[in-house]
Amino acid sequence: MARTFEIQRSGTTTIGLDSAADAGWRFKNNGWMPKVAQATAGRLPPRLVELIPCIVDRENDNSLQYEISRMDDMAMFAAEYVADRTQPTPVWLHAKMAGETGERRALVTGIERAITSPVLDETGVPAAHQMNVQLKLTREPGWERTAALTSVSEASISRFGGAFDYTASPSADVVGDMPARLYEMTLTPSAGCLRYGAYIGFRSANKHGTLANFVPLWEAEDAGVTDADTSATTDATASPGGAGDTKTVTTFAAEDGWENRIIWKMSDVTANYSDNYGRFLVLMRAKVGASTTVEAKLRHANHLSSTLSHVEKQSIEITETAWTWFEMGLVTVPLRDLRMSADFAHGYDADERLILRARRTSGSNSLEVDCLVLIPVDEYFIKLAGGENSANRAFLIGVTPTNEIDMLQYDTSNSVWTDDPVATHEGAGIPIGDGRAYLVAWEATLATTVTMTMQHVPRWSTLRGGE
Repeated sequence: MARTFEIQRSGTTTIGLDSAADAGWRFKNNGWMPKVAQATAGRLPPRLVELIPCIVDRENDNSLQYEISRMDDMAMFAAEYVADRTQPTPVWLHAKMAGETGERRALVTGIERAITSPVLDETGVPAAHQMNVQLKLTREPGWERTAALTSVSEASISRFGGAFDYTASPSADVVGDMPARLYEMTLTPSAGCLRYGAYIGFRSANKHGTLANFVPLWEAEDAGVTDADTSATTDATASPGGAGDTKTVTTFAAEDGWENRIIWKMSDVTANYSDNYGRFLVLMRAKVGASTTVEAKLRHANHLSSTLSHVEKQSIEITETAWTWFEMGLVTVPLRDLRMSADFAHGYDADERLILRARRTSGSNSLEVDCLVLIPVDEYFIKLAGGENSANRAFLIGVTPTNEIDMLQYDTSNSVWTDDPVATHEGAGIPIGDGRAYLVAWEATLATTVTMTMQHVPRWSTLRGGE
C-alpha cells in the first residue's frame, strides 16, 4: 500500500503534497504533524489549522508558476465553497499512512500561502525554479470516509415514536471515533403525505444501554392516575386504535382551573428504568372540542406529594379540534444526578413521573389526550417543519460537510420537487455504535407508516485504519 497526502477538489483536480523532485509540491523533510480534534460533548470541535511546510519545484520557472497558480485556484475554490451555496464542489485534504487500509479526507475551508524563500536575492538569481512555501490549511475537525456508506432502509415505521434500526443489515454499527455525518435520509409515507413536518431523535447503545427496552410512547390510557374529571375511553382515531381504551377525556366538570389531569409514572410504562434515561423533547397528541380553549403544561416530578421536587414547563394553548402534536418541553430522566451513588437507583426511579396539568379558559367542551412521545435529543436530533399538505409528499434531508442541514419535499408519484421546508438539527452527528432513530411525523391517517432510508459518512479525529 502507498501513502496518500494530497489536496483534491472532489476528483476534478488533485495537487499531490508528496511529489518527486522537480514534479510539484512536496512536504519538507521535517514532515507534517497533523492537528487532532479534541473530544467535545454534544457538539463538533472547532475547525483546525494545519501548518505544512513545502518545497515546490519544477523543470523551469514557468512550470513553477503553474504549480503555484494551481494552489491559488484551490484557495479560491475552498473559500467559495464555504461562502457560496451555489458552489457544489468542495476541496478536501486526503491522507493515508503507507500501511493504513482506509484513505480519509477532511474538508478544507481555507488555504493561506506564505513564500518562505526569496524569489530574488542580492545577486538576482535565487534557487532556480524552486520555492519554499508554508501552507496554512483550515479544515473541518473530523476526517471523513471518502464515500458515504451503503443506504439502509426500513419500512412500516410507526409515526408514534417508531424505531428505525439504521445499523441493521446490510450495514453495521456506526464506526469511527467521532459522530458520523448524515449524508442523506428520506422519509416516505405508506399513503398520503407527511404534512407539516417530523421529529427524529437518535439514541445509541453506547450511552443508553439496551435499546430494545426504550419506550418512547406513553399512552394516556396507560397512566396510573387521573383526576376526577378525566377518564379513559375508546377512539379508533387515537393510538393504538381498535378495541380497548385508546385516549383520555377531561371534561372539566368539577374543576376547570389548573389541576393534575394525567399522571404517568415510570413504572406505568416500563420496568427497565435505566434503559429509559436520557434527555427528551416531550410531544403530546391532543385536541379539544369545538369552540373551546385549554391551557396545558407538563410537570416532571419524582413523587406526587412534593411541592418542591419537580420541574414545570411553560404552558401551551390548545384550540385545535383535530389531532395535533404539541411540544410540551424538554425533560431529563431521571431528575436525580446519575453520577451520584448507585444506592439511589431503580427503586427511586420507579416513582419518576410526568404530570399533565390543564385548565379550560373558554368554551364548554373537553380536552382529549391520545399519548406522549419522548423523542431523544441528547445525542442527535432533527426537526423538520413546513411541508405541503398534499398527496404523495415525502421528505429528503441531507447534511453538508460544513454541518449545515437542508431539506426538500418531493412528490413520490412523479419525482417532482414541490417545496423547500425548514430543517434544523442539534448535536455533533449520528452517534457511534449500535443505534436507532425514533420518529414522530404528522399525518392525518392513523394507520399511515413511514419508510426511512439513510446513508451516513463515518468520521475520525486522527487515523482511519481498517475501519
